[in-house]
Amino acid sequence: MPTFSIFSQPPLPDNSRDPFVSALAASKAPETRRAYRTAWTFWTDWASDHGHPVLPAESEHAASFLAARFADGASVSTLRMACAAIGEAHRLAGWTTLAPRQ
Repeated sequence: MPTFSIFSQPPLPDNSRDPFVSALAASKAPETRRAYRTAWTFWTDWASDHGHPVLPAESEHAASFLAARFADGASVSTLRMACAAIGEAHRLAGWTTLAPRQ
């Protein structure tokens, strides 16, 4: 499973070698990184269980994942956080996002 510094805890030290990653990490509150990490873990587990690639995610797979999370009782805000986390991971990996920002 790919990992991304922005999802890690504790936050990156100020002397990170990659200023871009440092800037991204600094732009996200610790609570946001924690929520992204949780959402990312749900996504990677689901994708692996269903034989789908984690990155780049196909929109049909992401939609199926979100439908499954909803069926399991996830709230709309949880689904939005999952979309944001998956999108952020794609941006960090250099892939096009699944959907435009609203």
